[in-house]
Amino acid sequence: MRFSVTIFDFRSIRTMQFSRILGRRYGTITNLEYFAMHIAYKGCMMTEKIVALGFDMCELAVLGMISQESSIVTMADCCTLPETQESIFLFIINIGSSGIDYETARATILGSSSYKGIPKLLIIDDYTQEASIDCEAIADIDYYRRPILTDSLKLRIRFHRERMQLRRKCLAYETPARLFNAIFPQSPVDIYISKNGEEITEGAFAPYSISPMVETILQRKREEIHTLGWSQFTHPQDLPLDLNNLSKLESGEIDGYTMDKRYLRPDGSSIWTNIIVAPILLTEEDITLQLCLISDISQRKKLEEELAQNERSKDILLRHLPGMAYRCLYDRSWTMEYVSEGCHALTGFLPEEIVQNRSIPYADIIAPEYRERIQSAWDDAIQGKRIFKDEYEIIASNGQLKWVLETGQGVFDESGTIESLQGIILDITEKETYEKQLLHIHEYDQNTGLPNQRALERLLDQERVTDQKSGRALVCVNISTVNSISMTYGFAQGQKVICKIAAELKMLQDADHILFNTHEYRFTYYVRNCHQSEETTSFVQKISQQLHPLLAIERIGWGIGVLELEGYAQHDSDTLFRNVLVASEKSLAGFEQDSGYCFFNKKLELEIEREHILLKELNEIASGIDEGRLYLEFQPILDLKTNRVTGFEALSRLKSNRLGVVPPLEFIPLLEKTKLIIALGECIISKSLNFQKALREAGHDHIMISINVSPIQLLKKEFVANLMHLVEATQTNPALICLEITESIFESNTQEINRLLRLLRQTGFHIALDDFGTGFSSFARERELQVDCIKIDQSFISRLQHLREEETVTGDIISMAHKQGHYVVAEGVETETQKHYLLTHGCDKIQGYLIGRPHSQNEALALLERQTE
Repeated sequence: MRFSVTIFDFRSIRTMQFSRILGRRYGTITNLEYFAMHIAYKGCMMTEKIVALGFDMCELAVLGMISQESSIVTMADCCTLPETQESIFLFIINIGSSGIDYETARATILGSSSYKGIPKLLIIDDYTQEASIDCEAIADIDYYRRPILTDSLKLRIRFHRERMQLRRKCLAYETPARLFNAIFPQSPVDIYISKNGEEITEGAFAPYSISPMVETILQRKREEIHTLGWSQFTHPQDLPLDLNNLSKLESGEIDGYTMDKRYLRPDGSSIWTNIIVAPILLTEEDITLQLCLISDISQRKKLEEELAQNERSKDILLRHLPGMAYRCLYDRSWTMEYVSEGCHALTGFLPEEIVQNRSIPYADIIAPEYRERIQSAWDDAIQGKRIFKDEYEIIASNGQLKWVLETGQGVFDESGTIESLQGIILDITEKETYEKQLLHIHEYDQNTGLPNQRALERLLDQERVTDQKSGRALVCVNISTVNSISMTYGFAQGQKVICKIAAELKMLQDADHILFNTHEYRFTYYVRNCHQSEETTSFVQKISQQLHPLLAIERIGWGIGVLELEGYAQHDSDTLFRNVLVASEKSLAGFEQDSGYCFFNKKLELEIEREHILLKELNEIASGIDEGRLYLEFQPILDLKTNRVTGFEALSRLKSNRLGVVPPLEFIPLLEKTKLIIALGECIISKSLNFQKALREAGHDHIMISINVSPIQLLKKEFVANLMHLVEATQTNPALICLEITESIFESNTQEINRLLRLLRQTGFHIALDDFGTGFSSFARERELQVDCIKIDQSFISRLQHLREEETVTGDIISMAHKQGHYVVAEGVETETQKHYLLTHGCDKIQGYLIGRPHSQNEALALLERQTE
């Protein structure tokens, strides 16, 4: 049997390994040494330890005999001390003359916090030494004066052992108490302890009857809870069940219970809690208490209520859904595993008839023309794990066709394998009906009942993709002159005429000639299977023959434009409509003429391209880029009475960078059509006033400048204000400015035009009616306008060269204008004969090539200089 003993002496720590085999001694060891070794060996085996420091072998032997069941751990000095106080209940330290120095013991053991609470028994020699130690007032110290008597030392050791055991026992009770005192006020769960269902208001358990969290959750103070009692703020609907459970617990019928209940707060609100109630038996006191753990479950109850509401809403939705919810297999029959009650209203079949294909599979309810499309769409959705959505028709049990909208998705397992499909199928028949009605309103003209331009655009887009074959054309019938009927007889009469024209054109409509009302004054045929221009021409001639009797009676002119789509099919719809419109405009004829027709061709395409170039340059000029391209020339006006030039008409000229000089008759209508006349018109007025200023500076103070003004300019809200600003800026006398308006003014708001003209005349401006006799003007209407001057169109003047005097009406026009208080200017005078006639009949002023061509500003100034010589 081999064992190890640690022996400490006063000089050093020495480990001796020895063997003892059945009473045989190894080496030379005295009886005292052997006894000391035996003590040390016993110290290794026992649990309670006494640490002895500074003793010799004899004293250790004595300590060993009186230590009873405790073990002795010996140390020669304080250099090597136990690292832990575990199992140590006493230090016995020899600080006498033969032991350890007191100061050393004080620095290492007596004053160490590691051994706080463990008694230290100091073996001293006399009272003097004890007195000096008392002055230190070190805790946990006891004294024993030599000589060492075994009985007295044994009693002293026993005293400290029992004292230490008592302390440790107290600590064993104190630790759980401290833990409970820490947990009770900080517990996140409310704790309530009662006795026989009543609140504990006094005694040792009173402080622990209600945890602070109870006050927080109930929003009531402890005193209020004790005063009112729990039953007073338990919700009335929950109180009976709670009291019944408590009665069963007290009677022993149940071991505990849990329930959800509500407590009432002082503000009248309630809070949901979950309570767990269980008995606590204190055997020593023979007392039974009830432990109640209270948890706030308000959030859980809120979520449960929301979930319940969602379930109720879902149930209501499924019951009132205008269709059905479903779950089905991913197979060719769409085998239904579940369908909602809306199945019957949607399909006419009961749910049990469709589920598991008992009477009919859902695939057979789908209209045949949609089945393959739906299968393909579902395949794509499953493969891409996307939402399926499609509209199609089903056949109800009574044979009725219904439109439905299906939205669904696949349900996959963890491995990604499709398990089923689920979704909803809604009845959208009513929606489809409304959409068709809206489409009809959107794509049909309400007056003629014909499809409109939007419908034609959709048809062109469809056939552009599906049919690229030749033999297609657009034939546009342009009846824009019907506008004159509306202006003269009113809108309603104009609409009646349009309906009559539509009725005539419908007679030529068939599958290859589809008629559209593409504009208020335009009808367009979409022609198919017309492979030669001769065939198209023949159809156009039929249109003319059909319309001629009606339009001749109504005195309406018309034109027909043709666009063969071969070569133009890939153009967008707007381009196609514009091209055929251009062709129809080119072919417009008066009612007394035979109608014309025009095919859109390369020549017209070049004209459109030229228009684009012009429009681009005019936009640049309006933006201030290279403004010099737009300039003025001035044509002299001769006063017949004085035979002197008394004024000039400012004429706009355009020199294009790409097209060269562009005639006014080409770019002025484009300016009015695009409303660029507003911006560029102001520029023209500004240049004209600057010319008038140059005239004044040259000494020609009474020369009048005539400026052409478009109705679009005149009706612009800021026109008068801007004009007055320019006049003030150039210090121009308004009496030297004549604003010329054309007969197209009669197409505008006459009342507003008159108000503006009256305002301008009051300011001093002269107003002239240009091109009189060419359009809508008559003396009856001319009398309505606030004008000062009539300018007779050159078409009347040119006739003077060929007609006898008695055949002309020009003199009558001059006479009637004078009678209405206007002076007269004749335009386009080119011969002396014309001049003589006008002079004879009292015309006031003339202009034309006979007097002078349009001049530049410098040439005009030079002309006046020559006149004054």
